[in-house]
Amino acid sequence: MNSLIALKDTLELFLLSHPSTIICDPRAGLLKLEDSHFCFEIQFGKLLFTLWNSDQSITRRVISLEECENDRLVLQVAYGGAPPFNLEFDALVSSALLVERKASRRRFPGQILQILRSHCPEIRIERMISAKDLSRSFSEHFCRGIGVERNCRWAVFGVNPAEDQSTVDACLSFALIWMNQLRTDPDRRPVVGLKLLVPEGRSYTMATRAAYLQSAGLRLDLLEYGEDPRMVTPVDLADYGNVETKLSRVDQVPLRYEQIPFDALPAPIRSRLDLVEIVHRPASRLFSIRFHGLEFARLGEEKLSRVNYGVGSMERAYKKGLDEELSSLLSELQAIRCPRSPAPRHPYYRLQSERWLESLVLSDIRQIHFNLDPGFVYPQVPAFSGLDRGVIDILTLTRDRRLAVIELKVAEDINLPLQALDYWTRVKWHHERGDFERQGYFSGVKVGPRPPVLYVVSPAFRFHSTTEGILKYLPPEIEVIKVGLNENWREGIQVMYRRRV
Repeated sequence: MNSLIALKDTLELFLLSHPSTIICDPRAGLLKLEDSHFCFEIQFGKLLFTLWNSDQSITRRVISLEECENDRLVLQVAYGGAPPFNLEFDALVSSALLVERKASRRRFPGQILQILRSHCPEIRIERMISAKDLSRSFSEHFCRGIGVERNCRWAVFGVNPAEDQSTVDACLSFALIWMNQLRTDPDRRPVVGLKLLVPEGRSYTMATRAAYLQSAGLRLDLLEYGEDPRMVTPVDLADYGNVETKLSRVDQVPLRYEQIPFDALPAPIRSRLDLVEIVHRPASRLFSIRFHGLEFARLGEEKLSRVNYGVGSMERAYKKGLDEELSSLLSELQAIRCPRSPAPRHPYYRLQSERWLESLVLSDIRQIHFNLDPGFVYPQVPAFSGLDRGVIDILTLTRDRRLAVIELKVAEDINLPLQALDYWTRVKWHHERGDFERQGYFSGVKVGPRPPVLYVVSPAFRFHSTTEGILKYLPPEIEVIKVGLNENWREGIQVMYRRRV
């Protein structure tokens, strides 16, 4: 029963957090969550999902959670006596795009075979798979295969042009997992490298990552394909070794006393300043007011005196006469968003968990490692690269004046190693050009010349099983320290282990 309650809570939180979700039901077609009502109920030991609107209603028995990502969720469900089928929830796409994406996935295995036969005639394709295998972290977003050249094998991996850019960017992580799988199977033929196929003009993030992996000795061929399978362009990774980025000024934590606009704060917040965090949002005139990392009020925008309050979509403008309502909200947050919450399934408890962890880390950075300097701590540092707006979780210094990049996660994330690589490369690039000094970071301190050290931090049992298998492809110049925290970190951070990878 507890597992059903936990699953029910996960599903409700996803749908409450994504009100514009498109639901794909093979029997009922495409349904819009915003036009409907829904509920999850546990009846006689079974979890039921019901969705209804003015035109129709559906009820499905939930068998299992097949896939759960930031903006996508897949359930295996049953209806009547029919065989189980998948119910898909997609938070980011229109119904028309969802239909096209499914059709593109069906066509793609044949397209990738054409591309390889045209560009790599010396390679014989032994196997090509597009079916998902969630036990090994593979979804239908990608196509994976084996190419044989003489007595050696290539790991082949591709992403179809209908996928969104975040899926394309994530392709390299899954490709490395596929290559690791092939290298551990019973076949004695060596796997010499990876051939990666991506849509034309969409390989920038992947290429910058791949350039660093190639420098560590990974043999990787990145190929861009167009509509005509004969038009294949190899990407020269030597052009991507340096990543030009832009760095924005950001305030140190905690904010200096004179930086906080006390007079503009509503009375209920002024009276409980010891409970809240006031953070200046990067590159804006906005102050974010948070409780355990969860933003519940905002101050600034056009006028410094303007205050909005509310969590998520419940935001509204503050004005005189609403003190009691704002005070009630803050009291509710205190009661629910606490270490031993009486309502751990409430959205106030579960939303923005990484920000909650970040707020605890920021209270004393030395909890992560005694060598980190609490005098210089910068959270949410924006570093732009091309069209990508990257935000570094925490930037700080070690006591011997070496830059340190800290990437935080509270849930399993396959992309953690390569996301951390992105931020490390940007920090290194700015460091080499003296940008931090010019932007006012680390005032009065001369930062040492060594490359940054990279910390990847998560509850010990929340690192994805593939994390270390991907981290091993990073070049040796990147010192990576993996920090595993206690599962009940909300009650106070304890380091369970700390080791170099």
